[in-house]
Amino acid sequence: MIVLNRVRLSTVNKTRPVGGPSLRPLLAMEALFMVGFSSVVPFLAAIAQDRYAFDASAVGLLIGARVAAQQGLFLLGGVLADRMGARLMVALGCLMRAAGLAAIALAAHPGVFVAGVIVVGMAAALFSPALEGLVGAADARWRRDSGRRGPAPFAALAMAGEAGAVTAACLAAPHMPGNAGVVALVAAGIFLAVGIGSLFLLPSSPIREPKGPAPEGTDVQPELTHSERHTPLVPVVLAGSVFLALYSQLFSLIPLGLAERGADAGLMGLVVVVWSLSTLALQWPLSRVAERAGRRRAVVAGLVLGMAGCLAAALGMAVIPDAALAAAVVPATVLLGASTMLGSVAARSLAASGGSARWRSTRLAAVPTAGGAAALLLSALTGAVARDHGLTAAWLIAAALPLVALTATAAVRVRGRARARGSEARRVLAEAKAAA
Repeated sequence: MIVLNRVRLSTVNKTRPVGGPSLRPLLAMEALFMVGFSSVVPFLAAIAQDRYAFDASAVGLLIGARVAAQQGLFLLGGVLADRMGARLMVALGCLMRAAGLAAIALAAHPGVFVAGVIVVGMAAALFSPALEGLVGAADARWRRDSGRRGPAPFAALAMAGEAGAVTAACLAAPHMPGNAGVVALVAAGIFLAVGIGSLFLLPSSPIREPKGPAPEGTDVQPELTHSERHTPLVPVVLAGSVFLALYSQLFSLIPLGLAERGADAGLMGLVVVVWSLSTLALQWPLSRVAERAGRRRAVVAGLVLGMAGCLAAALGMAVIPDAALAAAVVPATVLLGASTMLGSVAARSLAASGGSARWRSTRLAAVPTAGGAAALLLSALTGAVARDHGLTAAWLIAAALPLVALTATAAVRVRGRARARGSEARRVLAEAKAAA
């Protein structure tokens, strides 16, 4: 948990009295979530094949069912968190995931195993939007603080989660799939402990924005600007969905490339390691760049980097020989990782602050929901293109998605500004008529 010690946000403690828990326990929860998650979920395919002899198509359906159960219910989880409070939803989600992991550990029948996998996905739709809503509240407080220190809260969340994922990978991989039952029971125990702890650490009711002047002795500044607080949600969700869609290509197109060239499948492990190390090394400095440049510019820069990552992969697949395939994989992974670190974090922060605190978790849940749909559609398209025209063409199709998002978000913003100018003109005209 080096990252948690490194992320020392003194502003969190200063702003805690005006609503919401301290950020530090939220980061600890995220790290533990990822320890429990990453010790089992990445190995589901291996467990299914080892225990029940699932073939490739059955494994694909299993993984797809988990993702659909998670992403499809995210928006509902966000609404429930806003209506019922984060504490209840985190506790219920943790208990549900513990039950799903216990089913995976103890299942004697493949049907029970599949049900456990689906429950594991559904659970995330309960606790993730709730936790992100609380981090969004911390992000709003951090932005009102004149003495900001450390990374932005959403950047800190990404670092904590990646630290947990790396820890889990190192601890669990040597025991998979042979001792999957024991590992899954340990993961279930982690989620059970976090669920119980959340009842004591998290607020019992939905968080509302403080009104009026800040309490004396805090560093809280006046409300965010109108532009920050009323950022249109549609372009934010549209742009934010692209980052998850591009991330999914690393785990669909690269394995296809390895299989096509007869390369060592262990290169996928290199992708995971490079992604994790890049996040731990670059997330903090890139978050500082994003804050200085502005969150909207950071989203644009993230989309440009995502396009560059896909073009790097396309070029690598076209010109790099099989023996040096890592030379194509590593640059693409780093660029796509930097894209997510800049753009995804900024998009989530904009979604968190772009409206009333009452619906913060709902807005945040809209981003991964749209991202899941975008990932599914893009993967289907690039898979078909890769089959018929090759991997270079598939990566070029993926590279076009950020360009489409940039064009669409620009069009939405231009239309919004035109509407605002029209409203202002009508208001001025009405005032002039009234004066006459």
